[in-house]
Amino acid sequence: MNRKRHLLLSFTLILAAAVALRADEIDDYVKSQMQRQHIPAISIAVIKDGSLIKAERYGLADIEHGIPARPDTVFKIGSVSKQFIATGIMLLVQDGRVAPGDKVSKHLAGTPSTWQEITLRHLLTHTSGLVREGPGFAPYKRQPDIDVIKTAYPLPLQFKPGDKYEYSNVGYFVLAEIIHKVSGKPWGDFLTERVFAPLGMTATRVTSVADIVPNRADGYAWNADKFQNAEDWPAVRASGAFLSTVLDLAKWEAGVAHGPHSDGFNQKGDVDARRTE
Repeated sequence: MNRKRHLLLSFTLILAAAVALRADEIDDYVKSQMQRQHIPAISIAVIKDGSLIKAERYGLADIEHGIPARPDTVFKIGSVSKQFIATGIMLLVQDGRVAPGDKVSKHLAGTPSTWQEITLRHLLTHTSGLVREGPGFAPYKRQPDIDVIKTAYPLPLQFKPGDKYEYSNVGYFVLAEIIHKVSGKPWGDFLTERVFAPLGMTATRVTSVADIVPNRADGYAWNADKFQNAEDWPAVRASGAFLSTVLDLAKWEAGVAHGPHSDGFNQKGDVDARRTE
């Protein structure tokens, strides 16, 4: 989106072992940034030496009803979601079902000749040359990812694949669709089964406007020196797809920290939830 929006944000603050900030210093910093950036609510987690040492919340998750944020408040996490789509692809790599050097056309039928040299690695690293947005995306229209992807087919590449970095949301739509095609499951279901459930990330899920989601924060925009209710799009963007909590993201951090070659992952590439207990 090109217009300025201030939505509720969820931050995971990961501090290195050498950092020794007192709790009040963290609180003061967060509160000052909330005031400066007009952020109504934040939940944070501080991890030190692999342990969760602070989980705190600030501000109101629901301004209209005066409901404070909590460590388990559910936020839209926007493009933080991309790491999960990327993880889904790499789990398929571990399964031997795709390879980073695979051409997109190997897994997605009907791609244009201009996409012939684009690989999964290019998509993962934003070096594909694809435009930032699929022109067919409509915020108030729910449609299959492939329909959005196809609207980018006629557009020229911005550069030769691999030549430079340029952020592309439509590239992550393509990765999500490949997860769907290769796994035979919706990408949200695949990630729930292979990542979220094993890690105990019980609050992390695909964004839905209609579903009742306990502890969900409302969204707000700062306009003319006051907060207003932000638009809530029914369309799901694969490039920014998930709802989550800071406590779930702390579990994710713990899983990532132990890496794919530790006993924190089983032979199928699934994350072992015991690592976050």
